[in-house]
Amino acid sequence: SYINNIKKCLYYLYMKILITTSGIGSRLGNITDYNNKSLVRIGNKCALDYIIDNYKHIENVEFIFTIGYLGDIVKQYINLVYKDKLNITFIEIDNYKGNGSSLGYSLLQTKKYIKSPFIFHCCDSIVFDKFDINFKSNIIFGSIHNDSTQYSSVIVNNNKVKQINEKGSENYDYIYCGIAYIHDYNIFFEKLKQLYIKNKNFRSLSDIHSFNE
Repeated sequence: SYINNIKKCLYYLYMKILITTSGIGSRLGNITDYNNKSLVRIGNKCALDYIIDNYKHIENVEFIFTIGYLGDIVKQYINLVYKDKLNITFIEIDNYKGNGSSLGYSLLQTKKYIKSPFIFHCCDSIVFDKFDINFKSNIIFGSIHNDSTQYSSVIVNNNKVKQINEKGSENYDYIYCGIAYIHDYNIFFEKLKQLYIKNKNFRSLSDIHSFNE
C-alpha cells in the first residue's frame, strides 16, 4: 500500500502530454511516403516543434510519444533535439497499419503509462496558444472553420459540448482541433476499450468515439 501511494504521487508529479506519431499519415499523400507526418516542415519548423512549444512554459511536463510508422526517425529527431531538455517516454505501437489498427488502438497501448489526467494532442494539430494546465474537468479544444469535410466537429450549448460529430457533418459550432484535456482518464480508457473489443477492425476508432460514450 505504501509503495502504491508513492507510485501514485509520482504519476501526478508530471502533467502528461500524449502525442500520437504512430500513424502512416495517409491523408497527406506522397508527403509522408518517406517521412512521418509529425516531422513535416511548416515554415522553418516541424509540426512536432510547434506542438512542443505549446508546453515549454509549464514545469514538470512529461511528453509521451507513440511511435510506429517510421518510428526510428521520429525517435532519433526527438532525442537529437530534445533529449536533454524534456522528460520523454516512447511507446512503440506494434500494429499501426492494417487490420486492428486505429488511433483508438494506439491510445489504448498508452493506458498502463497514464495513471492521471492528461492532455491528448494529435501530432498534426498546430495552434499558437499557450495552455493553462489548471483544469478541473474534461475539455475539448475547438476552432472556427467553414469546412468540416476533413475534421470532426462539435455542437456546443452554454459552453458545454453536447455532441461530437464525425467528419462531414453540416451541423456544428466548432471544428475539433485534435486536442483534449482528459480529466476522467479511467472512464476514457474503459469506454475506448469496450468500443475496440466490440469492433477491432473499425479503422476510424478514435478519441471522439470514447468522448461520445
